[in-house]
Parts: sequence; structure tokens; C-alpha cells
Amino acid sequence: EKTEEHLQRMERRVVAANQVNTALSRFAKMDMPKLEPFDMAACVADTLQESGIPPEIASQIDVTQATQTQVIGDQEQIKLVLSNLVRNACEAMSGGGRLIVRMISEAKMVRTEVEDNGVGIEAEQLPNVMEPLYTTRARGLGLGLAISKAVVDRHQGEILVTSTLGKGSIFAVRLPAVS
Repeated sequence: EKTEEHLQRMERRVVAANQVNTALSRFAKMDMPKLEPFDMAACVADTLQESGIPPEIASQIDVTQATQTQVIGDQEQIKLVLSNLVRNACEAMSGGGRLIVRMISEAKMVRTEVEDNGVGIEAEQLPNVMEPLYTTRARGLGLGLAISKAVVDRHQGEILVTSTLGKGSIFAVRLPAVS
């Protein structure tokens, strides 16, 4: 009985290691983005529709601060980033909450914020959240935000995070606007 328990534990570890290897392999083979103009507001709407947001989470898109929503980038890769941020936000609000995706026009950039009112992130952890293999979740691989950062970096953009423990987080993706 004890041997069976140890074998099952080892099998779970092998499966987890395989998942890490697969994710790292995908990360290493990621294509360079095909940069072309697309509408970030439409990309956000598609992402939210495809994300399967739980019914206990109210979601909305706010473009009131955006005079420009056209960006230069690879829409499929940016969808991957947004999907990851939305999934993380939903996981942070396991008991329900509010998800707002807001677009803001900045000088030569469009800022897209994914805001939740979930558990938040401890201040000491914030500098590490986008590092590969860093996770605070028991089932997390620690690659989602690292991959998202790499994608945004390849788009000559940036990804930023602010958070307050117990109040929620805002992940902001800044991408070059169509001039």
C-alpha cells in the first residue's frame, strides 16, 4: 500500500515535470510576431468572449479613455497574453468579483489594463511575478506571465503590474499605437 502511494506521488511529479518541459519548449519556439495593425478593442472583446469567464464574475470593457484603439502587433499573440491575464484575474476572484478591461490612449501607445478585485499580490512578490517558473499557486507552472512578458517585449511594448493585497490587481499591456 505504501509502495503504491509512493508510485502515484512519483507519477504525479513526472506528469508535472513533463508539463513544465512542454511549456518551456513552446516558450523557446515562439514565433516572432507578424506586426500589423489591428483593433485592440475588438481583440479584447473576442478574448473575453472566448475566455469562458465564470458567471459569478462580472466583466466589462471600458474604452472611454481611449481615443485610439488601433495598435501594431500580432493579434493572435496578443490574444494569448490577454487570455492569460483574464484567466489569472478570474483565478484571483474564485468567489466571484469584477473584471474590467480598460483601454487608455497614451502618447504613441495604447494601454490595455486588466483589472480585478481579487486577492491581490503581496508587495514582496510583485518584482518576481513575471519571472519564469515563479508561482504562488499550488497548481501553477510559473510560465504564463513570463511568456506574456516575452510576447509583449517582442512587440516593443511593456507589461506592468500594480496590486494591493486583499483589493486586487491591474496588469497593464502597453503596445505601439498605429500612427
